[in-house]
Amino acid sequence: MDDLRGKLLVSHPKLGERSFSRSVVLIAAHDDAGALGLILNRPTALTVTEVAPPVAELPCDGLIYEGGPVEPDGLVVLADFLPSIQDQLEIDGTLGLVRSDNGPPSQVAPHIDRCRVFAGHAGWAPGQLEAEIVEQAWLVTTRAPGDLFGDDSEQLWLRVLERLGGSFARLAHPPEDPRAN
Repeated sequence: MDDLRGKLLVSHPKLGERSFSRSVVLIAAHDDAGALGLILNRPTALTVTEVAPPVAELPCDGLIYEGGPVEPDGLVVLADFLPSIQDQLEIDGTLGLVRSDNGPPSQVAPHIDRCRVFAGHAGWAPGQLEAEIVEQAWLVTTRAPGDLFGDDSEQLWLRVLERLGGSFARLAHPPEDPRAN
């Protein structure tokens, strides 16, 4: 399978696992060792200021997002970097993850256009994500402007399915109880 880094995974409505139900995941890393992603559409009630005050110096929206079930106490910062930074964990173009060894947030902040802070991440063992895609648990698509840092992240799953059109748009509005159909 091609490198999925930078792509979006959209959970199929039939995916019953709570961790990923109605989720949109950005794939941040994908290689022979597995895959790492961030759930984009789950803001929490926590703020960066109350959880990690130094990180609040970064140009983020101030919220903590639920990034996934793996290491939920760890923070991951997704950033749209300015071209001035040389050493970052690149996902695609200027998009990357802030590295903890880049220095304190006050030193990194001038090199970031915008960012989001996530608690935890999603992870897949080698071959696991590919198998889930073959089983149609995930739809794979490219991202559009506003998907990563948009204001209404809670509606992202619906917007992406509608953007895919056709039968995918119909999947955006499944009945609460399919047996009642």
